[in-house]
Amino acid sequence: MTNSHKKILLLIILLGCAGSAFGYTWKFTNATSKWLVIQVILAGINYNRENHQGVYLAVVGPGRNTEFAFESSFSPTKQAPFSNILIATYDKNFGGIDPTNRILLPTALQVFKSMAEDTKKDGGQDKLLKHSLKEISIKWIPNIAWDTFNKKIQEALPKLIGGTDSLEKAIGEGAENILSPSGFVVQSFMEFIFHSKNADRVGRTFIIIDDKSAGLLLAAKKKE
Repeated sequence: MTNSHKKILLLIILLGCAGSAFGYTWKFTNATSKWLVIQVILAGINYNRENHQGVYLAVVGPGRNTEFAFESSFSPTKQAPFSNILIATYDKNFGGIDPTNRILLPTALQVFKSMAEDTKKDGGQDKLLKHSLKEISIKWIPNIAWDTFNKKIQEALPKLIGGTDSLEKAIGEGAENILSPSGFVVQSFMEFIFHSKNADRVGRTFIIIDDKSAGLLLAAKKKE
């Protein structure tokens, strides 16, 4: 990875950071019971995973947040910041550390941060890239349902951190209707990028959910 690529994107891993000083921020909340590996692929930059060129990764635990922040000099008015977002369930057989072990958790948080930035051959990035990272779609939640959807998920996050084994259980009664309200739409990320206006590309907040029928999805408020 070249110095110029490192300057384009600064990764703030795992716990997130409020009040970012950077120009454009894409935030992800993990509302699943799984540890996840997230990879973003930037548009307009040569991507080569073999030599770690343009490889940007994060590992985020259940109920936790991470964000990818761009310097203001990177202008998304000319192109979409990302050409794709890929996600996989973290596998300790690849990563080498078990974050579900509460004793090891503080160490795991630091290890994952270092792994995401480690570009050495057979180093941290190579371990994370062994995961079956797949393109993820977006579940658009209608405006009328968003406030309830978001409120219930925010209330559920501490339970997921504490070990509750599903978002549905963490939400409780009415979870199915809350997570799949009338009027929701699922769209591929590539289609979203293709049809988005420039102003819609500068930053987003996504909630990652584990949909019973579709698997891992990014949930976001639908703009009318």
